[in-house]
Amino acid sequence: MPLTSSLASGSGLNTAHLAIPWRRLYKHALVSVVFNTALSAVITAFGSHDFWQNLLYSQLIGLTIWAVIDVGRFALFPSGWAAHGPMAFLVIGG
Repeated sequence: MPLTSSLASGSGLNTAHLAIPWRRLYKHALVSVVFNTALSAVITAFGSHDFWQNLLYSQLIGLTIWAVIDVGRFALFPSGWAAHGPMAFLVIGG
């Protein structure tokens, strides 16, 4: 049976626990983008590369870390909060 018909019939995966609060994630992403931009400006002031290169690297690294931690937190723990042990693995993984 195809996956779509399995999900449609209700006998497939239960995705109710994957209710991710997108508005909160967008807000956190914006905070991460602002922080990454400020960080790239500081790196440019004291480094040898230009601002745009530092901005690109800062955004790629910072947003990847943010996504692993914040999206992972809501995907794995529907309430958004987990015990210190599982959150430590998300932070270390990020």
